[in-house]
Amino acid sequence: MWCGQKSQFNISKECLMNSSKNYAQIRHCQFTMFDIASMSQSKYIEIIINFGHAGGGIHGSYRRYRAFANAYQGLQVLEDTENINYGGGNGFSIYKPDNSTVRVDWLRCSNFADSYHLYCEIKTNSPNVYITNHDSAFA
Repeated sequence: MWCGQKSQFNISKECLMNSSKNYAQIRHCQFTMFDIASMSQSKYIEIIINFGHAGGGIHGSYRRYRAFANAYQGLQVLEDTENINYGGGNGFSIYKPDNSTVRVDWLRCSNFADSYHLYCEIKTNSPNVYITNHDSAFA
């Protein structure tokens, strides 16, 4: 499976829902971006992700991550650039919360900006793997 997509998140609107219109908390909004389902045993995964804003300043994060999943909650990391943060981005967390899901969380940005753009490319060795979105910023 290969998935390359561009979509736009307006962080200011999403985070306002969580912060009761407290503008000071907007930049401190952390949320689950998406899950990658059916990632049980012997599944290879590669994620290239960039989430950022470029206007008067540039804010966001980039990460390239390759791993092999076992039947439980383990991910054997094969390659990881770690988070490459720019303009106050705090990066992503990539982990397995259960036996068959890989979760990607956005870990906030310390500088305010809206109209963030997402580029995400996912490769895996299984045709049964699929992405589920989370609207956790609206919860």
